[in-house]
Amino acid sequence: MHILVLGAHGMLGHAMVASWRQFRPDDTITALDLPDLDLGNRLTTMDQIELHRPDVIINAAGINDINWLQTHPNSARTIHLVGTTALCDAARKIHAKLVQISCAEVFHRESPGLEPPREEDEPEPNSIFGRTKREQERIALDSPNALVVRTGLLFDDLRPTGAGNVVESVLRVARRTRSFSVLADVETSLTRTRDLVLALASLVHADGSGIWHVAGRGTPTLLDIATFLLNSDKKYSEHTITPITLKEYGHPAPHSHSTTLNCDKYHRSGAFPPLPLWTDALNLWLQETRRS
Repeated sequence: MHILVLGAHGMLGHAMVASWRQFRPDDTITALDLPDLDLGNRLTTMDQIELHRPDVIINAAGINDINWLQTHPNSARTIHLVGTTALCDAARKIHAKLVQISCAEVFHRESPGLEPPREEDEPEPNSIFGRTKREQERIALDSPNALVVRTGLLFDDLRPTGAGNVVESVLRVARRTRSFSVLADVETSLTRTRDLVLALASLVHADGSGIWHVAGRGTPTLLDIATFLLNSDKKYSEHTITPITLKEYGHPAPHSHSTTLNCDKYHRSGAFPPLPLWTDALNLWLQETRRS
């Protein structure tokens, strides 16, 4: 099977390139990102898809900076909507399957502790990012046999820059200072990219379609994650974390208090490898990082 990964420079895209063939060695992986692929340009997007003619297109490209997009809505619409429309048309033309990566921000939650949403629950996005991601899902699902995978907050160290994920951000701050603040009223479904890649490969080869929630087990707050990381290493024993709230932090864009997902559909199917509890995934990552 020929898999075309879009957004290869991002954390998930890089992880797919690095580890997909460990799970599916017979697959062929082609990866594209800027400057070779610009989803804001419909003609070049269509040309690139027709040039490579993959069996499956996985769109992991996008802009995830919620605060920046709130003041740049046209950029959000261009990448998330115009680009995905072009991908749908290209996939239909070459009879390829489209896989769209989405997120829990399509469900805006005003407080933590709520029941994690299921696939059939109606999204209620609030930010520009969340609204355009939800509309992107609708566009993608117009493609025959399309698969939309919503996931949680991602982490790993497979991207060369090592930036843009909460785990490395906490450790980077902890190396600079002994005292810092972390959001205590935001909970998530922490997910290692490598675990998500295995799940994606399994869903693709099972010809899964429709909307699926795939994320790590558990619903830690960002404070829980930071505390776990500091407790994992004696050199951080004298560090202190000050809990703060979303309101105190003062984001310019509306952020959800919960980006958790109910993944019972995936885990209860019995057909796919289960994703681990967030603490187990984080422990394994820490062990591997210390060995490297």
